[in-house]
Amino acid sequence: MHLKSSPILIAILSLLSLPSLLASPVAKLGKQLGIPKGPSCSEGVGLFPLSDAQALATELQTVDPDDMSYLPHDNSHWWEKGLFRICIQNDFVSDNTHIVRKTAGENLQKIIDKCCKLDEPYCGGGERQGKGDSGLYIDFTTRNAGDIC
Repeated sequence: MHLKSSPILIAILSLLSLPSLLASPVAKLGKQLGIPKGPSCSEGVGLFPLSDAQALATELQTVDPDDMSYLPHDNSHWWEKGLFRICIQNDFVSDNTHIVRKTAGENLQKIIDKCCKLDEPYCGGGERQGKGDSGLYIDFTTRNAGDIC
């Protein structure tokens, strides 16, 4: 049997590739619907000193904890301490928010608690979703200070 390019064949092939086409929009839809993504760890990638991450988490939660930084749509913000950086990303196309220092520190601490071994000096960290002051879901990702957000 010889198959020609027919509308039915094209439709079937389109459906087979549909899951990969929807992966990114579905993830963004989950964010928009308020379905948070818990911490996920990235072992061995962009190692950083655990002590620097812990120091920044404490600093963000205790020094001017209510200060906010503007986080425009499709943009990022970060804080650094020593060889560590926490990146906060707003992937939304048109929605802006602010990030409160205390919120950044709490999200960082949750990543540390889940992904770092307290008896080891270095950590690969990870990522998680949290909220900006407007309730918008934003991504928190740990990095070595030499890596870009």
